[in-house]
Formats: sequence, structure tokens, C-alpha cells
Amino acid sequence: MSVDNERSGTPGSQSVVDKLVQYLQYEKDEGRTHVEILPAKERDVGGNGVHLQQATAVDTKAEVGRIAREVEACKKCPLHAGRTHTVPGQGSTSPEIMFIGEAPGHEEDVQGLAFVGRAAPFPRQLLHS
Repeated sequence: MSVDNERSGTPGSQSVVDKLVQYLQYEKDEGRTHVEILPAKERDVGGNGVHLQQATAVDTKAEVGRIAREVEACKKCPLHAGRTHTVPGQGSTSPEIMFIGEAPGHEEDVQGLAFVGRAAPFPRQLLHS
């Protein structure tokens, strides 16, 4: 599903864009002031003051690999002692849309994959609506 879909849908339904704007508004209300999305141009999403900006061009596959290795080696806090796997993410290195979780839960830690536990339905619901 493309995020360029029309915002109108069946009565009473919200498009992915509307849901994303609603989520970004929530994040803004929670005090977050910056959201980075690749490869968006800087713009005000839905007129709500949440700005998206284009990140500096990099070799994304190499950069994702570097970040995954950095996360795996990290011992800056006690959380590393209790983990089974690191969960740097999976999927395309140049997606149209990306979901970033706050922290891996039990199932994510066991499988080493993002969004396979209790949080899994939320991004899937957004993408399939």
C-alpha cells in the first residue's frame, strides 16, 4: 500500500496517511519535537507542526549493518546482560514507510525480529487499513 493513497475512503474509515498524522500528533503532544523519515523532504505533516526531514544520503545497506553491529556490541547499560538477541530491525533498507519500536518485548528478544510480539498488530493494522 502506498502512502500516496487518497485520504478519502469508505465512510468512517481512516487512510494510512490520516492514521500516521494522528500518531505523529500524539508524539508531538508527548513532547517529541523531531521525526526523521527517509527519504522525505522537510515538510509540515498535516499542518500540525511535526516536521519530517530528509536525512543525509548514505549507503543505507552498509549503514544499517554498521548500526546492527554497534547495537549488538553495546554494553552501555545493564539491559545487554538480559537479552537473548539484539533487534536492530529487518526489511528493506530504503522503505517508503518505517516503523520504529520503543523497545523489543519478550518475543522480539527471543526471535531477534521487530514487531513479532504484542506490538505486532498495530503497524500491520495501519498498513492494511
